[in-house]
Amino acid sequence: MAGKPGRHPKKAGGRATPKGTQPSGQVSAQVRAIFANAAEVVRDDPADAEVFGSSFQQVFRVEGVHSRALASPEEVLREALRVGGLVGLFVARSIRVFGPVGARARADLVYEKLTAKTSPPRWVSEMGNVKVGEVAVLRDQYGDGYGVYLEYEDLTGSLRTVGVYIDANMGGIVKDIIDGPPLAVVRELGAAEPQIEVVTIDAAEARARVEVAFDLLDQAYDLELSDDIVDLRALADQRFALLPSGGTVPDETHELSEDELDELIEAFVSSPHFLGLPDEAREIAETICEFADDCAGDPLRWSPVVVEIFLTQWMPEEVIADADFFHKVPAVLPSWIRFAGERRGLDAGLIDETVRSIDQWLDEYAELVREPAAQGAAELLVSAMASGVDLDDVDAMQSFIQSYNADLDDVDVDLDRAEEGLLENWRAFEAQLVDVMQSSLAGLRGSEPPADLIAVSASTIRADLHSGDAPLFEGAGVGDLTQAELDEIDDLELLAGLAHAWFEDSSLEHTDVLRLIIALANEGPGADATPAALARLLDPPAEDLDAVRAGLTGFVTVWRAIGVLDSASRLTALGQWMLPRAFASRWGGDFDA
Repeated sequence: MAGKPGRHPKKAGGRATPKGTQPSGQVSAQVRAIFANAAEVVRDDPADAEVFGSSFQQVFRVEGVHSRALASPEEVLREALRVGGLVGLFVARSIRVFGPVGARARADLVYEKLTAKTSPPRWVSEMGNVKVGEVAVLRDQYGDGYGVYLEYEDLTGSLRTVGVYIDANMGGIVKDIIDGPPLAVVRELGAAEPQIEVVTIDAAEARARVEVAFDLLDQAYDLELSDDIVDLRALADQRFALLPSGGTVPDETHELSEDELDELIEAFVSSPHFLGLPDEAREIAETICEFADDCAGDPLRWSPVVVEIFLTQWMPEEVIADADFFHKVPAVLPSWIRFAGERRGLDAGLIDETVRSIDQWLDEYAELVREPAAQGAAELLVSAMASGVDLDDVDAMQSFIQSYNADLDDVDVDLDRAEEGLLENWRAFEAQLVDVMQSSLAGLRGSEPPADLIAVSASTIRADLHSGDAPLFEGAGVGDLTQAELDEIDDLELLAGLAHAWFEDSSLEHTDVLRLIIALANEGPGADATPAALARLLDPPAEDLDAVRAGLTGFVTVWRAIGVLDSASRLTALGQWMLPRAFASRWGGDFDA
């Protein structure tokens, strides 16, 4: 991949020295930093100043459902009007060119007002008006991904490129952005690597590829973005938007039908690569094809990166098998890689490199899959869930295991060990949920309970339950309590039990509920907890949306009734304190421990 000469160094902040350009003390630290840095960069090279003008747009982006932008365009534009001069012109023009679409008209007005007092230099008025040139794709023969490079002539008349790297192993999202040298240099660097090729691409197709990859990135959650994506996103968006529209992204998937997969496996079995392999080789080949299907990939596309994903992520997490099967996978994988590489026409040196990469992951792979008892327990867990067994009901689980045992006449399974492993796995899983909650909400641990809020809420709930006005709680077992028992329950215990009561009847996964609690508690009182907002956070498949909303409506109804949410379904101070502790207790842990 080409290097990044000419990158504008990040500014450390500080105050603007020229009189009249210092930002107001009434604005946020983020806005002050923008203007302090702008006062410095306007004295630098215009092309580097333009890069900074695009990079500060990151403060306007909202990365998640419950996150907030660090600043608003309106706040920055008001400050640009107050500051005025070259700095104000530069900031307003930067938002007009690189900022959010909805803020550009306002930025235009601010810019025009400022020009009445200060005449802008040509490089400011021409910001963004670069001359685009050739577009090329830099890709490797492995197929792990590719970079789309757009060459343009910058404000100083120099040629440079902006490159967007799209990662095929991560579903086609943007993985990196490169502020690079001219295409001639990119080609020269690519020619030095035997697995790299640089080819010219249609400009409209290039724009479409980049826009689709950015859309996919925006739909992804919990990704650690590189600094270059954060800093250069607005620049890349603006440059590629200068290309013609109307292009399409070619369908480059290689998903095979069942008949085609059968033919591929038969070809492997009939090839010289199959000779001398263990008896399970055909089954392992079928598993490899399942991996490609799960990961939306091609069973013939292998690289050192794909090997790592297969051995250390997919196999341990997705495959249920005995220790002998796992042990034989690394013996079959090199043969499949050679078979696949030859069918693709891949260079022999690249095939060898991929096969050699297996060795560096073998120790980790063996560690991840070496617990046969856990595998047996995992198989039982999957079967129990598929049968609709309540995993929290010990009697139901024991009954299921006995029935499961009766159906295994030809299978040598130690059910006592499997049952023990199953229960241990489940307890360990719930303990991990509590650990994640504790680490994600570390700042909330050890805080004192809002005693007055708890007492008022508990008193209201008791009155409703005594009067029989709370039929919703009967389904969660609260209605089975006698009045004496109800009065004996501690306030905290009562509210905590009600906070997670709907969990018993909902179809939501444990991890879904964990995500909701962490997001709400992190945002704090006032966080939007309407069913629609919570559904956006979970982003379920379209076919599951109605069921998820129904489950969330049950939670919201209970939480509003006990004061965890207010009448507008916004998180309360009681809710921020109560929810993490209630669910940690439900999962066998102590949030404050």
